[in-house]
Amino acid sequence: MKNVFTVMVAAMMVLHLAAQSKLLHIPAAVDKAFVTQFPKGRLKNWEQKNEGYMATFRQNGRKYFACYTPDGTWVATESSVKWTRDLPGAVRTGWSNCKYRDWLILDMKKIVKPVQTLYAIHVGQVQSLGPDDADIGSEYILFFSDKGELIKEERKS
Repeated sequence: MKNVFTVMVAAMMVLHLAAQSKLLHIPAAVDKAFVTQFPKGRLKNWEQKNEGYMATFRQNGRKYFACYTPDGTWVATESSVKWTRDLPGAVRTGWSNCKYRDWLILDMKKIVKPVQTLYAIHVGQVQSLGPDDADIGSEYILFFSDKGELIKEERKS
């Protein structure tokens, strides 16, 4: 009975992904590029983003997002960074030396592109602390190179 249930769940997942791919019309070149680049990745879904496609998948117990152009060219892969201790030492040093070091970290991501790896740190300036949450004023996304250089500050509206 357990095997029948497992087979049914697996079949439903395959049908769901197949239906989703047909709805979005994922080009064969995009699908092939993903499978080639992440052969052990467990695809969750595809989304159309701007002029390209984004795959959401899991690999080695972590969630990733990979973006491709319609011709199958890989653009970037993004994953969350949970703790500052998981950042490379140079990025931690860059963060601790920047003017936003005392701001609250709201989110961190690792962004791997063909020519560089970036670390995006989303920060907010705490205006006040309430009983349930902090009131955040200004917010920025700070982009650090893997060498710890702050290369871009993007104000979040």
